[in-house]
Amino acid sequence: RQKSSRQAVVRMNKNNAPVTVIRPEEGSTPMKRGHAWGAKIVCLLLAFIIWLYVMQVDSPKHEEVFHSIPVELTNTQVLDGESGLSVYSGYGNTVDVTIIGKKSLIDKISGGDIHVYADVSQIETAGSHAVPIHVEAPAGLTVGTVSQNAISVYCDARASKVVDVEAKISSFTMASNLEMGLLIPEYDTIVVTGPKSALDKVEYAQVVLELGNVQASMTASGKLVLMDESGFRVDDRYLKMSNTYVTVEVPVFSYKTLPLKVEY
Repeated sequence: RQKSSRQAVVRMNKNNAPVTVIRPEEGSTPMKRGHAWGAKIVCLLLAFIIWLYVMQVDSPKHEEVFHSIPVELTNTQVLDGESGLSVYSGYGNTVDVTIIGKKSLIDKISGGDIHVYADVSQIETAGSHAVPIHVEAPAGLTVGTVSQNAISVYCDARASKVVDVEAKISSFTMASNLEMGLLIPEYDTIVVTGPKSALDKVEYAQVVLELGNVQASMTASGKLVLMDESGFRVDDRYLKMSNTYVTVEVPVFSYKTLPLKVEY
């Protein structure tokens, strides 16, 4: 038998061949089964922490949705210069964008760092057009899905027109000895601008007044509306007036019967 840090015992097997058996060192304690399970649990916990770190911080496949990103209309001046068209609708659109990349990078950005735009320079004719949406993500990130691929944009030639201002009274009461004169608006005409197709329908601008009980000359004000040649209102949100309200002078005259005296 040979002694070292461990004890080696030489025995003979049934075939008279020497077999060396290693015995634990004297005074040493064999590893308990509970210690082995504890080491395994620690290893599993460390592996889970590493996996969680990779998935939450360094995973390149993390996705996050950014809501209500405004869509910018680009090259509107180019459209006006080359085609003579102006954009009247398409502003104020928003989309939801999914961004893909490392979570550590995504956590550092906001919706304002994502550039969403629609290029209108390819429009050549008046009317409504579906313009594709383009999305640019910050460096190191990619764009996943977008809630919509295009927006509707309405274009038309911009024009201006001078129209007359007319005043009209819808209701009033007045004594029988009084008479109303011709209504006098503070200005005779206004300038209307907007899409040519809508502007061609406009014939004049009108203000309608409700005066109540009229006892003497007075002034009243009201909002102007655009009218066509048939007397129907032209309601187009893209038409703009140089003046929206007008003040009207309402002259009132009284009559009195006097005796006629003749002198010779």
